[in-house]
Amino acid sequence: MHSDSRFDMPNFTKAAGRPIRPYLDYSGRVRGMLDQLQGLLDAHRRPRKADSPSFRGKCRRTMAVLCLNLTCLILSGRSLWLQTPSSKTWYAENRFWLGSDITASSVQACSDILVEAGLALKLDGRASPLSANRRSAGLWPSDKFRKLVWDDSISEQDVWRSPSQDLIQLRARKSRDGFKRRIPFQWDEELQRQADNLSTINAQVQQIPIRLDVSDSQWEAILDHISRKHSDGEEAEEATLDQTQRSLYRVYNNASFEQGGRFYGGWWQAVPKRWRPYINIAGSKVVELDYAAMHPTALSHRLGIPVRGRFYEIGIGNKPIVKATFNALINARGTSIKPVDGFDEESIGMTWSDFLKAVKSHYQPYRPYFGTGYGLRLQKLDSDIAETVMLHFVRTGRVVLPVHDSFLCAQADEAELAWVMEEEFRIRTGGTINLRRKRLSQVQINEIRARRALDRSIGLHP
Repeated sequence: MHSDSRFDMPNFTKAAGRPIRPYLDYSGRVRGMLDQLQGLLDAHRRPRKADSPSFRGKCRRTMAVLCLNLTCLILSGRSLWLQTPSSKTWYAENRFWLGSDITASSVQACSDILVEAGLALKLDGRASPLSANRRSAGLWPSDKFRKLVWDDSISEQDVWRSPSQDLIQLRARKSRDGFKRRIPFQWDEELQRQADNLSTINAQVQQIPIRLDVSDSQWEAILDHISRKHSDGEEAEEATLDQTQRSLYRVYNNASFEQGGRFYGGWWQAVPKRWRPYINIAGSKVVELDYAAMHPTALSHRLGIPVRGRFYEIGIGNKPIVKATFNALINARGTSIKPVDGFDEESIGMTWSDFLKAVKSHYQPYRPYFGTGYGLRLQKLDSDIAETVMLHFVRTGRVVLPVHDSFLCAQADEAELAWVMEEEFRIRTGGTINLRRKRLSQVQINEIRARRALDRSIGLHP
């Protein structure tokens, strides 16, 4: 377990706020800590409504949820605070996924108890017409709470997102403040099938040890990279490397179950690309297999045109900028898109307007899909393929880990994974596709072996 021994109060202008996660499971070790903390609530008396059996029952369940969430923040090793909105409207609007026990009143009551007991520090909310300046009320775990977690030897293996609850999320179109809010939906037979499949996949993932085999200095470098990537005020779903997050869920977009559907929630998805080969599954080094230009290839088959190699090399710009621009054109509604992240007029040698015109001209055959939002329908395609690929391995007691349209697998499963990926793509599109493979170099393997030998010599590993 990698941990940060510095428990200073964070700079909240830089630290990220994470929403409450109501569905967390835990081990017997955590059960003992929760029993101790629930004693605070039982000893606390409030007048009138707060003393009703119904409200006290809600508070007991809310206290467990808050403490589990604060524990996850501690184990993540970075400055995160827990969002605890004070608005009753927010809880009413999100009742469909929060559940009936987590209310503005129960959260307020339990937050006060944790603060009074010295287990948390309270962050006041901040109203503003500008979303960038707006901030939810929140809680920050105190040194006393952190010491309780470490003294009980609680690790990332003791808390985890429920593998069987809140598995399907539907989000609205992006609002003016930049957020895609969750919205309620009606369950049907197809959604229940997807949820059942996810429960099966998650149950298998919980059984397989998955770790990131890096040194402490490499761990810090990874966290620094993630923090920089998410320094623009995004929600903290991926703003740190939280290894308590081992269960997947699907997210659909634009209020449509035909758009999106990709899998999120696995901590390995936050690992930067260059560090993913350091992940191992059940003690085995991993290989990452990635579809090469998956969405353009699928569109090419649909249009009946040849798939050209080196798809994103067009003679101007660099590959990441061209790729981001092409994807923006097929994901967006309308073709007047803003400059993509990383675009720089000086380094590219032309204005964004001229660059966008050049990209549109180069990809002329794909113009029918520009500005249509069709890219999110292609995400539905790649997410359905991912579901089938994962189920193939789960049925034989193995796992492959999804990272959007790529997969991490144990080395022994590489050939089989490649076959399944190619076959599923062919079945769903009628065409072929190339795969890319990424693995550790021999130098990196030798480095890991040397570090493990050193760890064993000083008793860090059995």
